[in-house]
Amino acid sequence: LKERPVKLMCIVLCILSFGLLNAQHTECSCSKNIDFMMAELQDLSPSYDIIDDKQAFIKRADSIKNIAQNDSNQYNCLKYVNMVLRPIQDGHLKVYPKRNVDFKDHKSVNEFLNSIKFTNSKIEALDVATVDSTATYYSYNDKITILIKEYEPNNYYGIVIESKSKFWRKGEVVLDFQKKANYFEGVRYSITKDPYFYRTQTFERLLKNFRVSKFPKEHLGIFNRTEEKLSIKILDNKILYVSIKSFKNNTKEENDEFQNFFSNIVLPNYKLYDKIIFDVRDNSGGAMAYTLFFKDLKKIKTKKTIYVLQNRQTASAGELFIIDLKKMTPITSFGENTAGMTAFRDLKAVHLPCYNYFLWKPIKKLNRKFRDYLKYEHNGIDADFELKENDNWLEKVVNELNNS
Repeated sequence: LKERPVKLMCIVLCILSFGLLNAQHTECSCSKNIDFMMAELQDLSPSYDIIDDKQAFIKRADSIKNIAQNDSNQYNCLKYVNMVLRPIQDGHLKVYPKRNVDFKDHKSVNEFLNSIKFTNSKIEALDVATVDSTATYYSYNDKITILIKEYEPNNYYGIVIESKSKFWRKGEVVLDFQKKANYFEGVRYSITKDPYFYRTQTFERLLKNFRVSKFPKEHLGIFNRTEEKLSIKILDNKILYVSIKSFKNNTKEENDEFQNFFSNIVLPNYKLYDKIIFDVRDNSGGAMAYTLFFKDLKKIKTKKTIYVLQNRQTASAGELFIIDLKKMTPITSFGENTAGMTAFRDLKAVHLPCYNYFLWKPIKKLNRKFRDYLKYEHNGIDADFELKENDNWLEKVVNELNNS
């Protein structure tokens, strides 16, 4: 009888110990996300496979993990996991948060506005009287005006100086970036206060990734185009204008829509006109639904003058359209360099163990010649002629065609 309390105590201690160990095991941390992601990269990630010095990559990931361990703000984890991925030559490869607010739902919006994540977002003291107009920018995603301010040598903040949005407050930090020896890197905070990490070679490219401009959105020629996914027009009675805003092609109905558009609408007009504009601005990709159309174009021997409009949001299959068209016939491109997502395909979403993040991971190479496309990853395709943000892009190209 005397042994029973001792045995009972041992059982209780064992249960408590197991519970403590299990709690430690299941405790969320950014380190856990990084470890999980590193293991995931080694499984069916073709872009990880081609890293020359994997030991150096792993060492760098460990150093970022150590920084993350000392950061008490769990919301910064998104920044750290994407910093780990950045050296990999794969523009598709990113970690995203599951959106924590439904902007169409009033209750969801109010919950977010009262959340710790929103109320704790960084606010800086700012003397509006000292604002330098040459350093002010506009966000073309949100209704805010930003001051980009060097607060320490080579360290910059983008701070809200005017807001017409309930999701941004005056003095709130939107951008936080640094100038390094031969590149720029930093963080853009989204409307949901999630930090997105970027690294670029030039200040101008960084600002494009940050989605800010010297001009308000309504003045930006980047976006002066139709909202239709597929459309065609005849301009000045002599120029065929073809707008392809998406290659999204997930169903039989969508595939039929593309085949009908290219074969029955674009192709007959392509034969009739000698001057053609293909507009793939904002085309973030999808399936390569243009391949059959290009086979038909090869059969047409009449020389055509072909211009292409592209911008920073032209990505993936949108970029491959430009590359493949250029292989087939001489083209001239206008706009700005594209997003840089060309060498890998077949994206898979993998959920990370903590903070409701998912890894967007390509699992296949584009084709046997995928290495030819690596030079575009992260860098994008340069335009032959760069257009200013506040130009009317379509008008500029039409004038060029009329004068050619």
